[in-house]
Amino acid sequence: MKSQWINHLGKRILYIDISNFLENVKALDVELAEAVASIGQEMYQQPLHSVLVLVDLRNTTMTPTSNKLISERINDTKKYIQKTAVVGMTGVRKIFLDFFARLAESETGSFETPDAAKDWLVK
Repeated sequence: MKSQWINHLGKRILYIDISNFLENVKALDVELAEAVASIGQEMYQQPLHSVLVLVDLRNTTMTPTSNKLISERINDTKKYIQKTAVVGMTGVRKIFLDFFARLAESETGSFETPDAAKDWLVK
């Protein structure tokens, strides 16, 4: 599992690393399921609207199936999330970002690098 809790400038961030899956939706689903089953469980113990989330989607192709998988995870966790930073949703892919932002009902930003995303999250 690539996803994990990380610290940046004294703040905890849930780093959902679903990068480099290309079009392998099955591997993406396994990563998301493992993340929810392990590190994600800690999210459910946090105060509402307090969790900072970094999602890395670089080199992962959004398909209808992957879109559905991510949407389901957002619905399950959105009440715990304060802000979400997404890496890898530039250009035409921002259409997906707009969709996820509306679904999450929280402040969402798009970034080119994980470092820029982490800095924005902790501001």
